[in-house]
Amino acid sequence: MTGLEPDQELRQLFGEEAAERLDAMTGLLVRLETSEGDPSVMAALFREAHTLKGSAAMVGLPAVSGLAHRLEDLLAGVRGGTRPLTPELVDALMAGVVRLGSIVPAAVAGQAHEAEALDAGRALDAAGGAPSEPAAAQAPPPPEAAEPAPAAPEPGPAGPERLAVPAERLDELIRLVGETAAGQLRLGRLLHRALGRDPEGMEEYRAFTHLVQELQDVAMLTRMVPLSRAVPGLQRAVREVARITGRRARLEITGGDTELDRRVLDQLADALLHLVRNAVYHGIEAPEDRARAGKDPIGVVRVDAEQRRSDAIVRVSDDGRGIDLERVKAAARRDGVTRDLGDEEAMRLIFGSGFSTAYVVDEVSGRGVGLDVVRSRLDGVQGRVTVRSEPGAGTTFTIAVPLTLSVVPALLVTAGGQRFALPMHAVAGIVGPGGGERWAGGRPVVMSDGAPVPVTGLAAALGLPETGTVPSRQPVVLLTGHVDRHGFRVDGVLGRRPVVVKGLSRVLPRLPVVVGASVEPDGPILLMLDSVALVERALGAAPDAPAPVRPAAPTAPASAPRVLVVDDAVIVREVERSILEQAGYEVEAAGDGLEAMSLLAERPCDLVVSDIDMPRMNGLELTARIRATPRFAQLPVILVTARGDEESRRRGLEAGADGYVVKSRFDREALLGLVQTALGER
Repeated sequence: MTGLEPDQELRQLFGEEAAERLDAMTGLLVRLETSEGDPSVMAALFREAHTLKGSAAMVGLPAVSGLAHRLEDLLAGVRGGTRPLTPELVDALMAGVVRLGSIVPAAVAGQAHEAEALDAGRALDAAGGAPSEPAAAQAPPPPEAAEPAPAAPEPGPAGPERLAVPAERLDELIRLVGETAAGQLRLGRLLHRALGRDPEGMEEYRAFTHLVQELQDVAMLTRMVPLSRAVPGLQRAVREVARITGRRARLEITGGDTELDRRVLDQLADALLHLVRNAVYHGIEAPEDRARAGKDPIGVVRVDAEQRRSDAIVRVSDDGRGIDLERVKAAARRDGVTRDLGDEEAMRLIFGSGFSTAYVVDEVSGRGVGLDVVRSRLDGVQGRVTVRSEPGAGTTFTIAVPLTLSVVPALLVTAGGQRFALPMHAVAGIVGPGGGERWAGGRPVVMSDGAPVPVTGLAAALGLPETGTVPSRQPVVLLTGHVDRHGFRVDGVLGRRPVVVKGLSRVLPRLPVVVGASVEPDGPILLMLDSVALVERALGAAPDAPAPVRPAAPTAPASAPRVLVVDDAVIVREVERSILEQAGYEVEAAGDGLEAMSLLAERPCDLVVSDIDMPRMNGLELTARIRATPRFAQLPVILVTARGDEESRRRGLEAGADGYVVKSRFDREALLGLVQTALGER
């Protein structure tokens, strides 16, 4: 059940359909202008506007229907030869489509939108030179007065059936699949313990593993969307910037059917938008300059996409003037950089926050918002970008992003006595022990593709103690950042395998170089590291200098008390388990209050650390049950939760909790300090 009234469900479906139709209209308008009024393009545009008008009327949105009717009227005039197709009219139609794109979501959500529809309708009337009643006030004409809809096509093979599903429901499905996969790993561990056999040798377990993998693959596909969803916005951007700056440019797209995770595409689309705007503003020359250089007066911006293993590779290129590195260096000097910059350093600067070569602030450029946004968006999806530019011939930005952030092909390594996962899309190579590490420029390097690559110990970069292994006997994993490569010495390389990655709970502190975690078959958590952040951290540190180490946390006494961790989220309880076990405590885990009470009955513990929101029996109920059971009445209980309000705190303490940690105060030291205090009081 969705919890929505029937009318609301219909309007939500209309909103989704309208977004697709408006995107289609954007592309058709661009084609209409470049094809000089191709009748087939005009007919397709008219059909989209006509259908949008009728659909809006059916779901009770007269203002939206009326504005779509205004668009239909203008298109009908061009189609019938009574109104010329001018750039100004295309501008007005494009503006109307954009306005509809902002009005429809408000209308679907039941928010006020009539005034904006009225204003947009007047703008369209003025552009068409035919004043009429306000768009928001005029209801669409009755069916018999409207132009007949195009004849239905001949019946043919039915296409794949589509069903609109709320995105949050898909997110929940992915979460449950991740929990199932984690549970399958834990089941294998338990079977190994109980039977003393490798569960992979059991036919039933292998079949179950196969089913979980198949479920995971299908679930991932539900989140995949084609890159073409971002194309209408890119087309508008190229057209608008060209019009504002007096350039002539067109956008060419190949590989639009390349599919990515919806979350990845949302971030990538924003990065692409900035790149194509930048290409037109900084790259494409004025028509007269291009003509003098022997180029076509119309510049070309290309977006090419392809899938390469588990990555999507997207190239944004233009045939413009290229990047003027001398101007970049001059801008750096204006910003206070006093040393002489090499070409590679200057190229790196263009991604800096607030960096701009523009001398004039206008509505397109010069506000310090540009390629730094590209970098930040790609950081959010573990992406990277490289730049190649040739003076007079153009610039190419090559972006690599993972197809999905949920299941990531990874290289597993050990460092500082712990296991970590590195995303395979960022692994540029592995140099075996004794692979020619040398010193250059005051720091150790290895050679890769004929160029020296600096090397840092992974444990040192993470602030972990070294294991004492001689560096020459350690393999080096080469990782790619945004622009640079960097090598990381590791204790060992364990191999490659897909890793089900889950984001860390909001209760936990943000770890700068960690993008998520998984659960290993033998129980411990496996942290997935952010390659770009690792490279930047290593580049910002002195040669082989360890990253700042956090203050030493309280350590457990030698007797190693037993702690029961209770949380329905696998990742949260495994992170807490890892923290406590590293501090020397013996840890058992339960998925909810009922399981916790069952474990306590079998084997008492010295402390309970519990979440509040859990199925079957929540943390408050668990605490109250512990206090009501004579043999557990003095057992200390610490509640760890995202609820920081006073009412929740009061209820927790009234239930009998000895401590209460909220997400804004939670970190490793705080948890261990509270655990030590609670145990010391008893």
